[in-house]
Amino acid sequence: MRITNHLFSISILTLLSVYLSSCNTKVNESCGVPDIKNYPDTLHFITTVRNYIAEKADIGFFPNSYCADYFNTPLNDADVCKFIQIFEKDSGVTSCGLSAYIMTKILFNNGIRACIYNYGPEDTEYRHAVCLVQYQNKWIFCDPYFNYTLVDEAAQPLDFFETVKLIKQKQFSKIKIETDTVLCDLVINSKSFSSLTADNVPEECRARYEELKSEIKSVAIWKKKEKIYFNYNTLGCRNFMGGLEKELIKIGKTPDFREAIIIKSNSIISPSDLASLNAQIDSALAH
Repeated sequence: MRITNHLFSISILTLLSVYLSSCNTKVNESCGVPDIKNYPDTLHFITTVRNYIAEKADIGFFPNSYCADYFNTPLNDADVCKFIQIFEKDSGVTSCGLSAYIMTKILFNNGIRACIYNYGPEDTEYRHAVCLVQYQNKWIFCDPYFNYTLVDEAAQPLDFFETVKLIKQKQFSKIKIETDTVLCDLVINSKSFSSLTADNVPEECRARYEELKSEIKSVAIWKKKEKIYFNYNTLGCRNFMGGLEKELIKIGKTPDFREAIIIKSNSIISPSDLASLNAQIDSALAH
């Protein structure tokens, strides 16, 4: 594990590099999903689930209606194994929302309360989804897409409400990033990708887009291993966090990616009734 204050950058076409965490994951044999009964320590289990999703959920460009429309299925009815099988067959890729959806469902199935929390500037492409997970008397912030959590200066999980307070006080240095690394698959459906035009691609990514078109034209499915972790280096063609900070400046906010966390969008989403938590969050953000 590493703790860092630095910013994370991603590419919509190449999506960052990351190395595989060598954890000995004990799983539910039905489809390889971690099972809490194999983990005496709850926090270890939560971290294992986060790493598991970051590793198993393919990234890239591969249109798949089941993955794209996951939100049409209530979390109570979510079929985690079907998503895992799609990733194993390289026939679909994840998004931040889908990764949070899968993590929330796995935790719920193992008796841990969790929800999907959406945040970021309205009407921009810099919106994001993560999980809030109940651990002891805290609700902790877990991001299975970028594979990190928020901790305090003693490397202990930060309560979400304490995080909100620190952000409002502009004490960003007290909100640390704890990240593991995983190796996942970057998958591109060549036919779908080749049908894109330069106009569909952000200007800063067009050179990389042309390179990829040339690389993948001879195969139906282009695939490579990618290392993904929370990293301050600008890799690939697009700096997601840099873009987010520019959007924050436009709306008069501090240009620190953590500032966006207190810009909540939508109610939290959970397989259990967490209306009271949603009300608590709204109250904390409003005051």
